[in-house]
Amino acid sequence: MMNTKQLGFTLIELLIFIVLIGIVMGILIAVNVAFQYTYKSDQQTIVTNLAEQRMEIILEQKKIKGFDLLTQDPCVINPALDVCTLPIGYQATTTIELNWLGDTNYKVITVEITGKANATLKSLVAKY
Repeated sequence: MMNTKQLGFTLIELLIFIVLIGIVMGILIAVNVAFQYTYKSDQQTIVTNLAEQRMEIILEQKKIKGFDLLTQDPCVINPALDVCTLPIGYQATTTIELNWLGDTNYKVITVEITGKANATLKSLVAKY
């Protein structure tokens, strides 16, 4: 009688192991990429909301003070307003152009929020 003890792994067992490791690595890479994009989209949502809030307070000033007095961001005048306080790591830049293509009946308001993500909003405001 021959002693046929098997030592090591067969080729089939080795191939199955390699395929399983490949599947597990593929899943881990996919999960990692998904988490990275989720974080980026969350940051983009935050920065877009901050820009919208700043734009709303500027446009509200047109309703309160009128078109002619809409010359400056209220957050520059009164930085203590809640909407003017940005989270750490974010900065806001606001410009109000007093005419659009040479027409003083229109103003262009630009709000730019920078930080972990960036957002820029522009609004054309008419005197009428």
